[in-house]
Amino acid sequence: MKKLGVWFIGCYGNLGALSVAGVAALIKGLSGNTGLVTELPDFENVDLPPFESLVFGGHDIKKGSVFETLSARSEERRVGQECRSRW
Repeated sequence: MKKLGVWFIGCYGNLGALSVAGVAALIKGLSGNTGLVTELPDFENVDLPPFESLVFGGHDIKKGSVFETLSARSEERRVGQECRSRW
């Protein structure tokens, strides 16, 4: 299978990190395709590459990693859920 590179400028930000995680979840069957723009009727005849062919890379001016960004979002979500459960 041919590979398609996706390069993120600002790869440690939310958009880059969550895009990588989202595609990984789709490939592993951990997430469905509900809500994906590519599932709209306008795209049914477009020859889009499969998610499995995507290879991600990028650069950022801040230090960190995609994993660190995802960990921070996960912790923010956990704390938010904890606070809401007290209301």
